[in-house]
Amino acid sequence: MSDLNQPETGKRSFPYLLSTLVDQVTTLAQQEARLAKAEVRDAVARIAASAMSLVIAAALLIAGLVVLLQAAVLGLQLYGVTPIWSVIIVGGAVLIIGALILSSAIAALKKTDLAPRRTIGQMQQDVAVAKEQAR
Repeated sequence: MSDLNQPETGKRSFPYLLSTLVDQVTTLAQQEARLAKAEVRDAVARIAASAMSLVIAAALLIAGLVVLLQAAVLGLQLYGVTPIWSVIIVGGAVLIIGALILSSAIAALKKTDLAPRRTIGQMQQDVAVAKEQAR
C-alpha cells in the first residue's frame, strides 16, 4: 500500500508519522468514549431492572406487613394492653426497625460505583503506552 507522503525508500516521513499518530489517537479516543458509554448504559440498565423488582417486592411486603401489624396490635389487646398503648408499642417497634434498615440501605447505596472503571483503566494504559512510544 503506497502513500504519497511516504518516501519510496520505506522510511516514513515525520509528517506522515505525525498524521498517522493523530489519526490513531483520535480513533482510540472515539473507541474509548463508546466503551465508556456502553459501560454506563449497562450499569444503568441493571440498576433500573433491580429498582423495578424492588418496587414490586416493597408493595407486596408493605401489604403483608400492614396485616401482620394489625394482628400484633390486636394480640397485645388480647393480653390486656389498652388499644392506644398497643398501637404505640407496635408503631414504635416498626419505626426503630425501619430506621435501622434505612440506615443500612443508605450505606450500601453510597458504595455503589457507576464510574466506567475498565474504560478508565484502559485509557490510563493507552496514555502510558503513548508516552513510552513518544520517547
